[in-house]
Amino acid sequence: MSLGKFTSIFAILVALVSIFSFSGARKNTQITASVSVPLIVQHVEPVVSSSTRILFVGDMMLGRYVEKLLAQNGESYLFSGTREVFRSANAVVGNLEGPIVYNHIPTLSGGMQFSFASGTANLLARNGVTIVSRANNHGLDRGVLGWADTSQLLQRSHVQYFGSPTQTKPSVSVATTTINNEQIAFVGMNTTFPTFVASVGENLVREVASTTGAFVVISIHWGNEYELEPNIFQKEYARKLILAGADLIIGHHPHVVQSVDEYQGVPIFYSLGNFLFDQYFSKDTQEGLAVMLEFADGVVTYKLLPLESVRSSVSLMSGVLKSQWLSTLAERSPAVAMGVEKGELVIVR
Repeated sequence: MSLGKFTSIFAILVALVSIFSFSGARKNTQITASVSVPLIVQHVEPVVSSSTRILFVGDMMLGRYVEKLLAQNGESYLFSGTREVFRSANAVVGNLEGPIVYNHIPTLSGGMQFSFASGTANLLARNGVTIVSRANNHGLDRGVLGWADTSQLLQRSHVQYFGSPTQTKPSVSVATTTINNEQIAFVGMNTTFPTFVASVGENLVREVASTTGAFVVISIHWGNEYELEPNIFQKEYARKLILAGADLIIGHHPHVVQSVDEYQGVPIFYSLGNFLFDQYFSKDTQEGLAVMLEFADGVVTYKLLPLESVRSSVSLMSGVLKSQWLSTLAERSPAVAMGVEKGELVIVR
């Protein structure tokens, strides 16, 4: 055999070994869902840990002025301040506040029919976002075609998704993941459209909880925009969902961080506020909350990580600013005030 042929065969064997090695490295993170999608493969590789960590963030709007800032400054402008905390999680979950489309026309300043460029799905994947909720009032801003584009682009980028603006049923609303033998089910709901029926949502949660045995996370679009406190519907419906089998409630839509509550040992984060947005008109819309859910040795811990945004450049609060912010949130969250002030809620399973 000539040296050239031997070198070519050797190169092919090395490539094959690399592929199989990469596949094996991810065997503890397995994704299943009602839609046919590949396994999540993060471009930002997570830190190896014996515990299971899932990070939740709020509304992500990557159009309008955020798109301009991205073009001017690059993606590190948006994500460098949260890169390390994203990397420390096995999965990162956020609310995708709009469609990702091939035939993208930038949304004008002040426009409310959002459109995100086709590269947005890869952008999210490269920066560690692994799963998104689409159960919100902007998912259909580009119609049925935009909805289909978003599904395809997220699949191609290996970003999982769940939830619908108009439907609440297993085939579109639910996704499950198993990480380090911990099974989690995500259920997406959008209550801001008249098509939403509360009893249907309760029945869906009951079905998921009873048939999967998973830890059930509700990702729900609800509440009044820019109000720091939940409304009566949020409070009452949260309790109904918990009685139906929810283990955690994560809310979004108000664009500000609302108070935190608990019911029968289940935390209720009524709104995480904005993560990536271009709402610069108030201090509250430029603050957000990330929640790190961690399973370890029969204990579930929720770490509260306040975020600050300066013209859509997001970073973690620290020091005195973080302490003061958590103290203010604790004052509005009497049921869990001590834990919120410490930045940590602990529940023994």
